[in-house]
Amino acid sequence: MRIIFNRKSIGSAIKASLEDEDDFAMLAENLFTDLDVEDSGKVSSNAFRTALQNMGLEMGVPDPSG
Repeated sequence: MRIIFNRKSIGSAIKASLEDEDDFAMLAENLFTDLDVEDSGKVSSNAFRTALQNMGLEMGVPDPSG
């Protein structure tokens, strides 16, 4: 089963998953798969930057691009 996360659910999913090693491993794999948009086994710097910005916005950090 693959879980698709939106920006608002990532933080709560991470918090819950940190309490269980198997859940955390599944979360990490799902997040990596979501970031690996080219299905290359690698995450591009652009995809990583976008993910970090989205996590920051979720936590209330202002968007650096204005």
